[in-house]
Amino acid sequence: MMYKGFDYSSFLYCKDGGQIANQTRYWTDFNTFQGVRTRSVLYDSWTPEKHDALLPQVNSDEGAAGQVPVNYFIEPGGYLRLRNLSLGYTFPKKMMDKMGVDRLRFYIQGQNLFTITKYTGLDPEITTNNTGRNDYTRRFADRNLGVDVGNYPTSKSIIFGLNLGF
Repeated sequence: MMYKGFDYSSFLYCKDGGQIANQTRYWTDFNTFQGVRTRSVLYDSWTPEKHDALLPQVNSDEGAAGQVPVNYFIEPGGYLRLRNLSLGYTFPKKMMDKMGVDRLRFYIQGQNLFTITKYTGLDPEITTNNTGRNDYTRRFADRNLGVDVGNYPTSKSIIFGLNLGF
């Protein structure tokens, strides 16, 4: 879209529905490693008096608690992400002719600026980290589809630019 020398473009991406198994909760909410439990384990775990708890019952003697797949790990996978936003200004042709330039445009572009989601992990756009490493992991990569095992989130970037034509 253009208006008086200004231009604007954007790309929104929406994924509706789906579910993600947030496997990172295994490391943060259970006694997997000494001292890594989140505070929510203390306040949101099931007890005989607290039936509406978010977390399953936690026992300090269970070093492997959380290894059994339960609904606790399943979260909504839908999201809305602003993948690309670009704002620019092209200087008027009359002004550029005086400077001996055909075209001059300044712009700012942002990628992955925001994501709206109910997913509590780092990024609802998960990938499997087991694809392509060797024959063994390629054979079992499909078992990780839809499972967040702690991959890095999609990075954000902001770019400033200048288009100059002679």
